[in-house]
Order: sequence, then structure tokens, then C-alpha cells
Amino acid sequence: MTKKDDWPLLEAVHGDVVFALRSFRKTPGVALTIVLTLALAIGASTTMFSIVHGVLLNPLPLRNGDRLVWTVNHGKRPYDAMSPPDFREWTTSVTSFEAAASWVLSRAALDGGGSPVQLSIADVTDNWFTMLGVPMKLGRGFTAGEEGIGKPKVAVLSDGLWRSQFGGDSDVVGRTVLLDGARYTVVGVAPPSFNFPERVQLWRPLAMEPGGLACRRCRFFYGPVALLKPGATFAQAQNEARVVAARLRTRYPEAETGLAYDIQPLHEHFVGNTRKPLVVLLAAVACLLLIACANVATLLLVRAGARTTEIGVRMALGAARRRIAAQLFVESAMLALAGGALGVTLAQWAIGAIVVARFESMPALADVSLDPRVLIVSVLVTTAAGIIFGMAPALQAARTDIVDALKSGARGASGPRGAARARGAMLVAEVALVVPLLVGASLLVQSFTRLVSQDVGFATDHVVRFDVTLPACGTVWAPDSTCAGVRDPRYVSRAQTLAFGSALLTRLRAMPGTVNAALGFGVPFTSFAKNQGFIVIKGLPAPPPDRPNIAEQKYVTAGYFATLRIPLLRGRDFDDGDRLGGRPVVIVSEGAVKAYFGGVDPLGKELQDEGTVIGVVGDTKTQTLSGAPEPAMYSPMSQAGIAWMTVLVHSTADPGTVMAAARAQVAALDRTLPVDHMSMMRDDVEASASSARLATLVLSGFAGAALLLAVLGIYGLVAYTVRARQREVGIRVALGAPRGHIVALVVRGGIALVATGIVIGLALSLVGSGAIRGLVFGVAPTDPATYVAAIAVLLGVAGIASWVPARRAAKIDPLIAMRPE
Repeated sequence: MTKKDDWPLLEAVHGDVVFALRSFRKTPGVALTIVLTLALAIGASTTMFSIVHGVLLNPLPLRNGDRLVWTVNHGKRPYDAMSPPDFREWTTSVTSFEAAASWVLSRAALDGGGSPVQLSIADVTDNWFTMLGVPMKLGRGFTAGEEGIGKPKVAVLSDGLWRSQFGGDSDVVGRTVLLDGARYTVVGVAPPSFNFPERVQLWRPLAMEPGGLACRRCRFFYGPVALLKPGATFAQAQNEARVVAARLRTRYPEAETGLAYDIQPLHEHFVGNTRKPLVVLLAAVACLLLIACANVATLLLVRAGARTTEIGVRMALGAARRRIAAQLFVESAMLALAGGALGVTLAQWAIGAIVVARFESMPALADVSLDPRVLIVSVLVTTAAGIIFGMAPALQAARTDIVDALKSGARGASGPRGAARARGAMLVAEVALVVPLLVGASLLVQSFTRLVSQDVGFATDHVVRFDVTLPACGTVWAPDSTCAGVRDPRYVSRAQTLAFGSALLTRLRAMPGTVNAALGFGVPFTSFAKNQGFIVIKGLPAPPPDRPNIAEQKYVTAGYFATLRIPLLRGRDFDDGDRLGGRPVVIVSEGAVKAYFGGVDPLGKELQDEGTVIGVVGDTKTQTLSGAPEPAMYSPMSQAGIAWMTVLVHSTADPGTVMAAARAQVAALDRTLPVDHMSMMRDDVEASASSARLATLVLSGFAGAALLLAVLGIYGLVAYTVRARQREVGIRVALGAPRGHIVALVVRGGIALVATGIVIGLALSLVGSGAIRGLVFGVAPTDPATYVAAIAVLLGVAGIASWVPARRAAKIDPLIAMRPE
């Protein structure tokens, strides 16, 4: 049988653990504060590391992810769509490309026998899945020869669509589905990790008419993707792509005006604008972790100082210095492990809450999880915290002088002067790190408040919006002459497409509570808000080719401006006289007039390819709240015919009632048409600020936690100082010092340390102000009022945290304070 004496190290550790538990029971408040502080810091840092790892550091879930590049346009026309002829020349002329693929966004109704479901679809080149290196969940991707008119109709489902509409049936491959009445055979299911293009639910092989494939001005292909050859560098491919873009601009100046194609790693496209706010938040959580470390180290130093007499007695009875240091180290490690375990639990909860929140402008957050690598980092952080926190009191104990330690109880001393200086330095560092967090959070709160409260140029309250997509061929982009063979005879011509819209508006306007209703394509803060065209004004000098007049191009019905309450500044609105085959007319925004008309009265001016200007309306935001309104021009939908329409209903009735009634009106006209994206316009606008909301909430949470830790640190240090100077305070009171003088003396000591930290923190804030510059709206990163407010808050909480123990000090009885222990 194994004896205990055979395990001296285990026995010693067991004894240290038992002793530590007894010690924690004597001072449960200090132990609990340390554990909660560590849990807060480790939980926050683990959450942020998980987010940064999942969004910024995680490689694309594709076999060829490191060799994939994405097309971007750095020209004046800010979108990445490319014409089919450009795509062919771009892919064949860049020799660094092994292959290239592209897609066209579309919609279709999935008919499953019940209510139809509107799907977001990508029509892709047949090498899409093989070039990207997508590991299919079920079945296969597309094969060569499946792309083009008259080829077999096949489809690949997204994992989400497979689960929601097909119940996750593993036998779905080979099944036939109806898309706008056409039969497609399911050949595969994509893995859950594949979400490209974003929010697409189904992929089909591209089938485009020869005329569309030859159209150089028709920009159908959204951001083509290319695969670099093995050994080819990104710099080589980028140089070649720029040469090709310059050649296209020279050869086809009219079609290529405003375009400057370039490439970037595909991973950068997915990261998008999330890098900067996430890096700022990562720096913020690093500050919080350092603040927590300083706070815990201060608490442990205070705790060790309060046990100076105990340590002296143990050493006088023969305890070795290294055993006392080891015992204190075990106590610190136990606190760190407890804080780490609770912190990881908090991180799991926080990550789950973020994923559930579904911040629309940061879709990559939906895939964030607490993976094993993050857990390993959390364990390492916790272990390091235990070592670092345990070293200070352990080293202090190792240097303890027995005689001074035994005297300390009588004189109320706090231990060596070096330890007191260390505690003060920790508090100064803590406050210095709190200042940038407070300033940053205050700036983001002001920015977000101004962002969501600004005038977007149109009314968002009491407006219900939803999308209806017709399975139509007769539209402005597909003239009636190309519509032979369309399966649904109701939407073959533009006149029939327009008739449906007119009938729907008549029904919607007759609903109880409806103030107005309208249709639009390019409605702000919707999926198709960004649709651009050129403004060429007849009779005025043409703009230079490299700086064309670009405007948002929108198609709307009469009543659109009244429904969204966009002011009509001059001229008239569209009316029943603006019909298909009539004189083309157009309305321009005030921003377009200021930017392009050079002070000339726009009314009556002719715009090439658009018509006569009949009105001027106010400017509106388009996709983001932070950007300035862009010039816009509006054409009457009655002269175009648009299959993808956003329906707007301004109603005083209950929104739920309006939504149900609107669905019924669409079904009454065509039960096969799905209603998609039904929501309140106000919610769509607010959703566009989701990334700003996330950054504001997280940084404000960090700042609040840091401020709380600072309060605890200030209170703990001042309270300990009062206890350590109890004898001195008693003598002062006995000699006649007023109670107010004692309070002021103690408070001044705490404020002095905090003021030193504030000065250092202000310098850090000014140095780091550039990092937050791109994240704020309507407020300068160096706003003096914000800095003054942060100083006032810190001085205020420092005064309160010092005042509580100071009052206790002022009530000390001199006889008790000076009585020897």
C-alpha cells in the first residue's frame, strides 16, 4: 500500500489547498471580488478573441481559399459588377489566373405545395464549386457543360434551405423542385460553412441569352472570383489585372467610364469593414484585461500586507520562506482557475447572445463559436494570470523581516514601503487604462446617438415594406421581343408586368388605415438600393470621361414621394399621364442638381437615355446612415416595367394587421407569388447601423466594467491605507485634528493617485484617437467636452470611493486606535 510519505509534494499541495480554502472563508469578500474580476476580464477577452479569430483570422472554409481573389472597382462608379465581355477578356488576359468564375443574382419562387417561398438565387458559371474548392455536404456541384441555354436544369441547395424546406432529408439529391414553375433537379447540398454569395439559398448554372453575353454595357456579373495558379503571387496578378483594366478603358471609353477594376484576396471581401472596429475592440479588451490584472494584483498585495503579522508568526515558529511563498502562490492560482472557469462560461453565453442577435451588417458573426483553440488560449491566459498575480505577494512574503512583521501588528503598518509604492503604481496604471476606454465609449455613444437620430430624408414610421418578384420577362432589362417561350403568359410583356403593379396598388390603397402606397425599385435600405446610372445633360458640356456624372437610378410609381414623405421641392410628381410609350420623364434629387447642373434650372432639361426633367425632390440616404446622400434620379415605373419591386404602405393601422392584409392582397392577385422581407421601414434603417450598435454596446460594456474595477481598486487601496494608518489617525484625532481634516486627508491621497493616472490616460487617449476616427459620426475623436466629461467621471468616482473609507477613518476612537495589540 502506498504511504502518504511517498508523496511529499502531493501532500504539501493538498495542505496548501486546504489552508487556502480556510483563508478564503476568513475574507470571502476579497476572494469573491478577485474571482469575479478575473471572470469578467477573461470572459470578455475570450469572447473578443473568439470573434476576431472567427471573423479576421479564420481561413475561408474552402480548399483553395488562400489562392482566391475577388474583383473590386476603384473607379468612380462604386460597384463591382462586370459585363460578360469584360469578364472573358479579364480572365483570359491575366496569365496568373488558373480559372475564374462569376455569378448573377436573381430570385425565384419555390413552390413546395403550400405557400410559395421567395429564394435568393445565384446563377453561376459551371466551374463555381470546383474552382472555389467547396467540400459538398451531399451530392456534387456543377459539371462542365451544364451552363447555358437549353442545358439540363439542375440546382444546389444551401444547408439552411435544405433544413428549412426539405427537413434535412439525406435523400434530397435527385429530387425535382419547382422554381417559378420550372422543374430543377437537385444535384447537391452545400456545407453549412459555405455562404457565398452572402445569404444565397440556391445555386443554378448560368443560362444567359447570346445577346446578353455580348453586351458590353450590361453589367450582370457581380464581382467575379479568380483562382491564382500555383506559384503565382498576388502582386503579379494584381499588376496584370490593372493593365487589363486600363486597356479596357482605352478601347471602350463609353462602356468603361468610371470603372477601374482591381483585385483583392477573397478573404478581405468577407472581412470587409469589420476589421477596424474589431481591432479597436480587441485593443479595448486588452486594456480591460490589464486593468483587471492591476486590480487583482493590488488586492493580493493588500491581502498579503494585511497578513504580515501572520506571516511573521509562522516564520518565527520555523516555517520556511519558500513554503510560505508557495502557499501564497497556490492561493493566487486557485483564484485564477476559479475566475478562468467562470470567465469561459461567461464567454460561451456572450458568444451565443451575439450569434442570436444576428447583426445584419456583420454576417460573419453568425459563424463565430468557442472552438478548442480559443479554449486553449483561455487556459493559458488563466494560468499566466495565476503565475503573475501570485508572484507579487509570494516575493513580498519571501523578503519579509520577522522582527518588522511581528511589530507591524502593534503599529498598524502595511509592510515594506516598496509594497506600498507597488500598490500605488498599480492603481495609477489601472486609472490610466480606464481613461481611453471611457473616452472611446463616450465618443461611440455620442456617434451612435447622432447616427440613428439624423434625418435620412424620408419618413420611416408607420411604413410597411415588402418585396414581390414577378416571374416576368417583360421588363426594362428584357424587352417584350425577347420573351418568347416564357412559361407564365401573365407576365410576358411589360404592359402585363405594369398591370399587376397597378392592380396591387389599387387593392393596397383600399385597405382600412392606408394613407398611401407605392412601388419602387432602388428603395433606400433595401437589397437593391444601389443601382446606378449616368446623368448626361443635353445642352451642357459633357463631363470628362474619368469623372462621369453618376447618380442612383430608381424606378418608382406615382405616390412614392408622398408615401415616404420625401419633399417635392420643384416641378411635379409622376402621374397617370406618364405611361408606357409616352414621353420619357425623370425627376432628379436636389443633390444631383447641385452636383451636375451648374446652377442651371433643371426643369425641362433633357437627360440622355432618361427623358425630360419634370421635378426636383429632396435628398435621401441610400444604404448607410454614415454616408452623405448621393445624387439620384427617378424614372416612372409605368414607363419601364420592373419585375423586382419593393412595396411601400403608409398606414395608421396596426403593423401586424397591415402585414397580414397586404399578404392577402398579393395572394388574391396571384397565390403563387411569395411575399419577402416584410418589415417596418424603421427597422430596416436601424438594422443598417447594427455594426455601430455592436461596437458601441461592447466598448461601453468594457468601459463600464473598467470603471467598476477602478472603483473597487480605489476603494480597496484607500480602505487598506486607512486601516494601516489607523494608529496615526488616532493620534491626529487625539491631538485635536477636526474630523473634516481627516476626511480631506484621506480623500486627497486617493485623488492624487487617480489624477496621476488621468494625466497618463489622457496622453494615451490622444495618441490612440486616430484608431477610432473612422468609427465615429458627427463628433471629433479629440472632442474636448468628451475628455472633460471622462475626467469629471473618474474624479467623481474616485472621490466617492475614497470618501466612504475616509468617513470610517474620521470615526476612529483614539483610545482603540492607539491600544497595542
